Amino acid sequence: DLKFSPDGKLLAVAGGQPSARGDLRLFDTAEWKLVHSLGGHLDTVSGVAFSPDGSKLASASFDKTVRLWDVKAGKMLHTFAGHSDFV
Repeated sequence: DLKFSPDGKLLAVAGGQPSARGDLRLFDTAEWKLVHSLGGHLDTVSGVAFSPDGSKLASASFDKTVRLWDVKAGKMLHTFAGHSDFV
């Protein structure tokens, strides 16, 4: 999945290796440089969404979790677990 931040300054790129690890990266769109590599998902990241103000990012994964990230710091804020199947 790919999503631009609301202001268009960042691009979130989601993916990964099935059943091995998720991959979530944030790129600066001015110079196309990697800003953050957000680790934590244990399987493919299937979807991402920015908050309306662009300060947070939600990521959904085949590892049955949704994670909430602080975009500026590149840190995970919360993991929502307990889903019975892929998210």
